[in-house]
Amino acid sequence: MATGIVIYKCSCGDYHPWGFDGDCRDDDNSYSSPEEYAEQNDLDLDDIEVRAIDAEDDEVDDNKNDEGEGDDDDDEGDEGD
Repeated sequence: MATGIVIYKCSCGDYHPWGFDGDCRDDDNSYSSPEEYAEQNDLDLDDIEVRAIDAEDDEVDDNKNDEGEGDDDDDEGDEGD
């Protein structure tokens, strides 16, 4: 059962509590993943809802497991110099 804990993925790449609007370098409010947020706050991962920063109050981010990793495939195959 969800407890209404909402976090969002910021443009800085970290996750923040929904009501956070401070400095992204504030380590007390920056988490590398929903899993880290759950661990640091003694929650079950299922109790956390991830939303997009520009989401409405009832809109859920469908890409909550997307870590935002870039595609590095462009450099493959450039072995000859």
